[in-house]
Amino acid sequence: MIIIPILLSCKDMRKKEDSGIKVQHDTISVDIKGRIGQIIEFKDNYYCFVERDNPYSSNSFRDFYVLSLDGIIEFKTEVSEKMNTGYYNDLFIRNDSIILKDYYDHITFCFDTNNLEWKEIKEVDDLIYEDENYIIYYLNFGEWGNTVWFKDKTTHKEFELAISFPEIHNIDSVYYLTNGRNVLKIEDPRNLKLCDTNYYYENVEKLEWSKGSNSFIGVEILFQDTSSWYDSKFHIATSFVNNDSLFCLCVDNSSTYVGYVDSLKMQLVKTVGTDLNIFRRTNSYRGNQNQNKKQLLPFASNDRKRMGLIKIDKNNIQVINVKNLDSAKILGENKADKTFQYLTNYHLENFEKLSIFKLDSIFSNIRAYDVTPKHKMVFGGNPCLRVYKIIEDTTITLLVNYYFSKDKDSMKVVSYEWRETWENDYNLYASKNKKYNAKVLTKRLGVIKDYLVSKLGNPLKTYFGKNYTSKEWEFNENLNIRLSWSHFDNYRSITLTIKEN
Repeated sequence: MIIIPILLSCKDMRKKEDSGIKVQHDTISVDIKGRIGQIIEFKDNYYCFVERDNPYSSNSFRDFYVLSLDGIIEFKTEVSEKMNTGYYNDLFIRNDSIILKDYYDHITFCFDTNNLEWKEIKEVDDLIYEDENYIIYYLNFGEWGNTVWFKDKTTHKEFELAISFPEIHNIDSVYYLTNGRNVLKIEDPRNLKLCDTNYYYENVEKLEWSKGSNSFIGVEILFQDTSSWYDSKFHIATSFVNNDSLFCLCVDNSSTYVGYVDSLKMQLVKTVGTDLNIFRRTNSYRGNQNQNKKQLLPFASNDRKRMGLIKIDKNNIQVINVKNLDSAKILGENKADKTFQYLTNYHLENFEKLSIFKLDSIFSNIRAYDVTPKHKMVFGGNPCLRVYKIIEDTTITLLVNYYFSKDKDSMKVVSYEWRETWENDYNLYASKNKKYNAKVLTKRLGVIKDYLVSKLGNPLKTYFGKNYTSKEWEFNENLNIRLSWSHFDNYRSITLTIKEN
């Protein structure tokens, strides 16, 4: 890591070293299904999204919670499909309102705290900071860069610079911008590059495509991590002001600490903790940006049982370990075998009678979760889909997929898929040892094959693909049963399909 130095007076250094920053560790308990994602604190409550595994999408299922500061659930609701684009949106406070903005579809929602509902509103702008002199906007253009605009409130001229996802602070009329790798200083925004009027924020925001600024005119680089972003173990998680001094919350390897820029390095002021993997989504950095008050950051841990929050309020840093009381419904090996046999017998004997309306009764006495995706899935003529998840143990999860015709009363396919258990939903912490998982799935495959042979006889056909093997049976001459499995050293999955010939 290479750091570009600056000189600080002894007085400034003593001021920072005597900052009086305090670190406090607390624990709260919650009972939520999933893991905390975007979160803000607003009027003595936490407002947050909680994410659950979606088997068919990179977008998790998300629920929205209102929690007391002690972790008690005050309100919970499912998030609509229109709002569930977590990678592209940001949850933040604007004008004493809770706002969710989607930066991909350019839509904005406001949470009505009285009626406890989300309402779509006119799209809010991309303001990230405002004071008596300047309005500051920011846009990210993905691989084509980033732009920050300083708009002079008196002259209405706009000035640009290139930095990604900045946090902005004003100390004695000097602006400091920080992100994960940089600390920048701007003595006078009027010394930045003056925008061409065609590149004013209001004009660029309307374009379908644009590229970011490449200007560093008028910027003093106080700190820069120039190591490879891929290999770097260091990042600035956030920055804050205390006693008119700028501090950074830094993560370096397993250590998290408060620091400030010295002539040669980020000088440690106070250790906050270890194994705190502080994270923000691509657009989730505004939070309480414009209020310059409390900050709230979620963290994960290499110890996967641990998650929590870091709260910053002036010179007070509170590390809150969040203990989730939710537990998974796990069948165990014996019940998993019996459940598979029961479901298979039922499907074979009642395939033509199955309707989507009967499925809940089938699974009512089985420890299963309905994880049906909300988005439409097309299969053989746009049928309906219902999916149930059964956690057999901490290594193997079974998905049972039902594909129906559009009238929901004509079965097309029943598909089983055994895959490795994901921990996102259920606070499960299975082994990450690939050899162990392959061994467990090999044993499970043997049980499945043995049962099918006992029920259906020897397979009629066997296929050997490059990366998979499959066997086929028939039942009563009208149903085709196909068992396929990947070579577990590459991809660990077993599938079983039942469909009409």
